[in-house]
Amino acid sequence: MFSSSRSTDFFSDLDRIAHVRNKMADELQTMVQVATEAEAISAEHSGQMGLAQTIEDMESASANLRQGVFRLLVLGDMKRG
Repeated sequence: MFSSSRSTDFFSDLDRIAHVRNKMADELQTMVQVATEAEAISAEHSGQMGLAQTIEDMESASANLRQGVFRLLVLGDMKRG
């Protein structure tokens, strides 16, 4: 069972995680803006760079982080036997 100080630490940790998630979402949005601008500039001069899917993926990741939705994939070797 959680003591009151441990539960306070737990909720404090959750607040920090939410803050970091939102910061990451903001950074992704900045990256989306830069990539969108770069795509527009390159389209005018030498042709599009083909960043549409990347931009869409970053927008989706940003939205998911803001909503608290994310996936964690852990990979590693498994021992047989």
